[in-house]
Order: sequence, then C-alpha cells, then structure tokens
Amino acid sequence: MGYVFMLQYKKGNDLSDGINVVLGWLTNLFKSSPKSNLKTVHRRVVPDDEYNSNKVATQEQIDAILDKISKSGYESLSSKEKEFLFKVSYKK
Repeated sequence: MGYVFMLQYKKGNDLSDGINVVLGWLTNLFKSSPKSNLKTVHRRVVPDDEYNSNKVATQEQIDAILDKISKSGYESLSSKEKEFLFKVSYKK
C-alpha cells in the first residue's frame, strides 16, 4: 500500500486528501468554541441633562479663566484657578 501511495504521489495524486478532510471534520465536530459568560453593561452615573449643564458650567469657568489670562497673564490666577485648569486639562 505504501508503494502504491508513493507512485501515485509522484504522479501528483495525493491519496491522503480524503482522509485529511474526514479527520479535520471529526476534529472540528468535537472541538468546543469558547463562549463568554460576561455581559457588557453601560450605566450612566449622571443623567444627560445634568451632564450637559455641568459641561456648560465647566466650559464657562474655563472661558472666564482664559479671559483673565489674556488680560493680565497667567501669574494673576489664584491657586484654585491654576489647580482647576490643571485638572481639566488632564480630564480629556
């Protein structure tokens, strides 16, 4: 049987193709696919209207501080204003 297989293989006929297909099918039949039991849950901590009003208030405060900087320089800011700008700049 090995001799016949070798002669056919030299001619370009691979007799093991059918066996490989069947063995691959059997392997995939018993292979289980990994399933995730985790669910993605998105919860909003703050409602939309409150989030938007906070965002507008923060932007107004940033604008006021930037106006103050443009008029009298960075050194004119209080330590609270500097800290606020520092925190806001790293939020994004």
